[in-house]
Amino acid sequence: MRKKSILIGSPIKQVPQILELFLLSLKSLIRNDFVIAYFFIDDNDDELSSLLLERFRAESEDLVEILKKVSKNDFMRDDFTHHWTDNLVWRVAAHKNRIIEHLQANDFDYLFFVDSDLLLHPNTLVHLASLEKAIVSEIFWTKWQPDMPELPQVWGFDHYTLYDFVPGDKLSSDQVRSRQRDWLEKLRKPGVYRVGGLGACTLIDRAVLTKGVNFSPLYNISFWGEDRHFCLRAVSNGFELFVDTHYPAFHIYRISDLPKAKFFLTKNGMYREVDSNGLSIQLLNKATQALICYGTTDFYKKDLKFGLEFFVPETRNAIELERKTCINDIDQGLIITNTKVVNMVISNIMYDSAFVSAQIVNFGLYHNQSFNDKFEAKIHFRKYLCEWLVEAIDFYPKDHL
Repeated sequence: MRKKSILIGSPIKQVPQILELFLLSLKSLIRNDFVIAYFFIDDNDDELSSLLLERFRAESEDLVEILKKVSKNDFMRDDFTHHWTDNLVWRVAAHKNRIIEHLQANDFDYLFFVDSDLLLHPNTLVHLASLEKAIVSEIFWTKWQPDMPELPQVWGFDHYTLYDFVPGDKLSSDQVRSRQRDWLEKLRKPGVYRVGGLGACTLIDRAVLTKGVNFSPLYNISFWGEDRHFCLRAVSNGFELFVDTHYPAFHIYRISDLPKAKFFLTKNGMYREVDSNGLSIQLLNKATQALICYGTTDFYKKDLKFGLEFFVPETRNAIELERKTCINDIDQGLIITNTKVVNMVISNIMYDSAFVSAQIVNFGLYHNQSFNDKFEAKIHFRKYLCEWLVEAIDFYPKDHL
């Protein structure tokens, strides 16, 4: 029997600090027997964000396709809120429609739309699929403005009314507040509830999309936001909308949310923070290993590239050149018998990069004559999915002893 397949789709215009945590949560998703594939639309204007996507693709055992679409429109965010324009909203809608087209052109059973500032509980995907709903979102809560209470990304009806619609109801302001309070309290309890609108973290059955449900604007309504137009199309085509509240996602709405985001990942077994002393030891150990192996046959036997080719694409050619040079040198009588790394110092640690300086001494034979060479090196580290990798190694002119 053919395994069910899920396409995870996301238009991505994201800062690296948030994107790496988003990708880490995707990497941690439990899948059971589902076949998973990814379709990302890379709309990033930060090169590191694009490199993070490329690294994710290179490391993944799943099919990961990336469509590059660079926007000329700047998406503005600050620690107050996100600043959307109509052009940006409908650009995102076009990206989502492109992801739908990709599903329709391939043999996927479900499409899982997820925004790139969300962190998912590992059980999210298999749980949503187990509900057997045509359209179901996992809930998340956000303070849309710093002085507001947390509110969900789902709503009851119309634009963003936070209680269920009952035809003919005429409510006082007190009754409206009471209805809203009860509705929000209900969503805090684990369950599956029908809603009037949803988005951002949604599993959609293929049957919905073959009916023509998409994110294009409906010309005869004034509701703002592509998700509302999708929801109206879905309901008018006979599909109901549901939200699940068993495994709430975490929304990194602001950079200041990053400490809470890391706590969410840690609590759910996806991340372990390393203290400053532990990080220093980790960097020094990796730098030592890289330097001792670099330029030797052991380096090539173990294939210890340390992620260089992902962050600096041209390094792949440099490695091949070093490989040939090393072999030729051995053929010409150069044998390195021992390498010592001394005077190693961590010169700088930033959010996603670090530098280690070191002195290297090579002992060996050249045409049966002993020698030792002393030279300086600078190791550049880059953090990816909370793991530190060597991005580049710079060697400085040797002083022959």
